[in-house]
Amino acid sequence: MKSEPMLPFDDVAQGADTLVRPYLIDEDARRRAVDPTENIVLEASAGTGKTRVLVERYVNLLRAGVEPDHILAMTFTRKAAAEMRQRIIDRLEEASRLSEFDAARWHELKERLGDIAISTIDAFCLSLLREFPLEADVDPGFDLAADTDIPRLVEESLDRTFRICRGIARDDEDVALVFAQLGERRLRAGIAALLDRRLVAPQALRRFLQSGPRGLTAEKACESAAARLRDIFAGVRDGLDVFLDDGPIRHPQFAMLAEDIRGLSGGPERPAPPRSDADKAASGQTERPAPHPEHHDVARPLHDDVARPFQGRERQAAFRSLIDRLRAYFLTQDGKPRGDKFAGTPFKATDCCTDDAWRRHRATAARIAEPVADAIKGFRRDLNAVMSRGVWRIFAVALRQYQRTLDAHALLDFSGVLERAVKLLNDLDEFAESRLRLEARYRHVLVDEFQDTSRAQWDLVLQLVRSWGEGFGAADDAIRPSIFIVGDRKQSIYGFRDADVSVVDEAAAFIEGLRPGSQPRQAITVSFRAAPEILSFVNDVFEAIARESASTRSDAFRYDERDRFPMSAVGVEAARPSGLATGARAAATAGGASPVPTVIAAESAKANAELVADEIVRLLSGATVRDRTTGVARGAQPADIAILLRSRDSHRDFESALERRGVSTYVYKGLGFFDADEIQDALAVLRYLADPLSDLRAAALLRSRVVRLSDTAIAA
Repeated sequence: MKSEPMLPFDDVAQGADTLVRPYLIDEDARRRAVDPTENIVLEASAGTGKTRVLVERYVNLLRAGVEPDHILAMTFTRKAAAEMRQRIIDRLEEASRLSEFDAARWHELKERLGDIAISTIDAFCLSLLREFPLEADVDPGFDLAADTDIPRLVEESLDRTFRICRGIARDDEDVALVFAQLGERRLRAGIAALLDRRLVAPQALRRFLQSGPRGLTAEKACESAAARLRDIFAGVRDGLDVFLDDGPIRHPQFAMLAEDIRGLSGGPERPAPPRSDADKAASGQTERPAPHPEHHDVARPLHDDVARPFQGRERQAAFRSLIDRLRAYFLTQDGKPRGDKFAGTPFKATDCCTDDAWRRHRATAARIAEPVADAIKGFRRDLNAVMSRGVWRIFAVALRQYQRTLDAHALLDFSGVLERAVKLLNDLDEFAESRLRLEARYRHVLVDEFQDTSRAQWDLVLQLVRSWGEGFGAADDAIRPSIFIVGDRKQSIYGFRDADVSVVDEAAAFIEGLRPGSQPRQAITVSFRAAPEILSFVNDVFEAIARESASTRSDAFRYDERDRFPMSAVGVEAARPSGLATGARAAATAGGASPVPTVIAAESAKANAELVADEIVRLLSGATVRDRTTGVARGAQPADIAILLRSRDSHRDFESALERRGVSTYVYKGLGFFDADEIQDALAVLRYLADPLSDLRAAALLRSRVVRLSDTAIAA
């Protein structure tokens, strides 16, 4: 007989004749989530009791007759796996005390608690390779590379890689460009990062290469950018020479830049239009000054190279150097047009012929800064497209060398373990003995923290359940196979170990296809962790962020109804001993007509304490709770009740009121919640954000533990 799935919040609250329990507006989703016969993709926001739901589903699988070794439960850390396993065992022991299992089944399970295996995905992959080394094409005696050994193995591989690639660079312009543009130190760090993400890096690089322009070379990138810059400088008001002569020509850096711009625009000897002495006097323009003496110590100007076609590595390097100097002059450090603001640069009015010349120069620079920025951006984009081909070739060499290093030591790292496990399952023939053995073993799969799943990890799960369509299952199955995944897209650690939150939607679509029309996607949204004001704040912030990103990206995260925290989430329903409430009653409680919290308000702290004390006496005289140790219902005791105070000032009023009523009290912690250091720090941040112009609030934030500035530092 099929047992009714236990809901984590089914609980006795009072009386023998009347049952009172919380009614949650997401109760249907919770009940479906713990039903072991359903496939479920559960969206569970923070504080909604996700782990408890997962534990209850596991227990319900056992209650339905599923053997522990037929359940595969996976999470992402060893600590989380150990905690989940312990919670399952604790829940089983509680269920046995409450007679939720018949005696024979509980005796059988008690002897098999060791079979309850909650593992990380890495540990599961490792177990597959240990069991099927030949099918996985790995050394049967392989070891897992220690985290402390991997940097050494990577460096050993990169040493060989760079020796090989320096030779390649002699004939390969793209590889040579990467070395020249990045330098060996940055390049090593970049290739090491790609090796660390080698399960996704090749696909990302390949997509980038395929989306880039065809036939682009470094020479063509230089020619295109040079043409754009020539057009910009040719259109300068009053002529290019006037603009340059008005600039800080006495400064050696600008003097060299000016000559390079002239060379780029048509040659160093290109004369300015003749001007009369009267014109010069009216405009404040004097004869072009001689360059600053230090200019002779600066590297030779580039115009001899940049005026000619960009053939050869030296000329391309010279043009890249010019681009860097144009960027430094016309743009700020974060790449935005500088405008007429040159604060923070080495250039001053005294480097110009006159103050009027400096003002004219800055005004013209502000007008052309944006098109110059666009030209530089286009050049960088083209150059990156060319460099990506070189990076791809260097990375391909590094990948082979790293794998050779691991093979030489009979080692696998975590990425290799996952990669080999996925390949193992993918390559196994449909009727291979190894696949049949795995399919017979794992009949129910549960995956926690699914928002942090990578595409490779989902591929692993997919290979295990891909055949679980309608009608799949063995005759001796207690219930048909099922998959349960749970996570919260809002909590995804984007990019961590290749986490890809879009996999959640792909998994949901696949799982729905296993049983068409089953609606596996569910959401639990009632939070037991935060006050409504905090939940409302979270809703507003996430909604605004999602709305902003959705306007720029079609695949952006959207904060929809399953992500929102409801404000009226909990009511109570009174029922006859059968536990069934009328539809009208259920609807009323869902709308918040009978809220669980009781609001007590008085004109003074002492009066409030008296009312609270009366309520506590009422609870002690009639309320029933479930003992956490024994699981047996009993009358409420003082130790079951806690009073949280806003400040230390009023706790004596509550103590006195309770003592007069014969209720013993104990002050657990003298420091009030709002006096705690971390709360004060949070308040300092929020107060400053509310009024950033307040010097007092700014000083409080700077002195807090968030910034940790001393009074001396603030005063300075």
